[in-house]
Parts: sequence; structure tokens; C-alpha cells
Amino acid sequence: MSTCTIVTEFLGIELDPCGLDATHTSTGQCERGHTRTRHICTNHARAFTAVPESVVCAQCAEEGHDTQMVVTTEGTDRA
Repeated sequence: MSTCTIVTEFLGIELDPCGLDATHTSTGQCERGHTRTRHICTNHARAFTAVPESVVCAQCAEEGHDTQMVVTTEGTDRA
């Protein structure tokens, strides 16, 4: 089983990846056409469901844009 790859930032410091068992797949899409898919844990799936536009698109940030990703989640067969 894979583990959750979400990296949390706290007070501007990036912490290690979550590491809990990945039970869901998240797919984020921004208005500029970038897509990102990750394997995530139940805790992060709940967070993305509660606030689906809470993720900044990393690719847009590198290009100098402040664009939010809309994230959807789906349970995996391993859940």
C-alpha cells in the first residue's frame, strides 16, 4: 500500500510528507489547465472535501500566478 504524499506547511516551514496509508486519490485542476493527481489519506481527503479550493497550483506559482486548484477526491480499492 502506498502512503499519503501531502506535505504540510506550518509557519512557512515545510514538514515531511504525511505518511499515513493512502486510501484515496485526489485530482486537482486549475483554471490555467494544470492537473495534479496524488495518493492521499482519509484525513486529507476529508480536508479537500470540506474546502475543495484550498490548494495553490504549484506550477502556476512557479510561473508567477496565484491560481487555486479545485481538488476532487475518490476512494481507492485499497480503502
